[in-house]
Amino acid sequence: MLRHIPSGILLAWDEDPRCPAIRTLSILYIELIRGVPLISCCFMSAVLFSSVPPGRTHSQQDSPRPGGDHPVHAAYIAEVVRGGLQAITRGQYEAAESLGLDYVQKMRLVVLPQALKIVIPPTVGILISAFKDTSSCRDHRPL
Repeated sequence: MLRHIPSGILLAWDEDPRCPAIRTLSILYIELIRGVPLISCCFMSAVLFSSVPPGRTHSQQDSPRPGGDHPVHAAYIAEVVRGGLQAITRGQYEAAESLGLDYVQKMRLVVLPQALKIVIPPTVGILISAFKDTSSCRDHRPL
């Protein structure tokens, strides 16, 4: 379940205003995935991963397919982290620039730690929701 957090942070971090193409793709991905029901993603991953690779036994074939909930929860965490990044005042960005830091160093050393501190409560809420959603994503296999 904790694999959603790095993906969400990278999606939110990709909203660099200097690169509008990556920013647009990131926003489009977040908004598109957040609009898709979780059960649809789980069913689609079950359909995509329904074929059994050679060498797997029948009991391994009946195990649940991983990854259906990952895009959905990563998009929700990205939205929360994006809100945390927007909550950081402009003065923090300017202070990092006055130290001579480039964009990556500014985000990694100054802005992102403050934003992640702000978003701890909603992130915990999303992880609790993800834990509860695993029961609905568990046994959806194609007919």
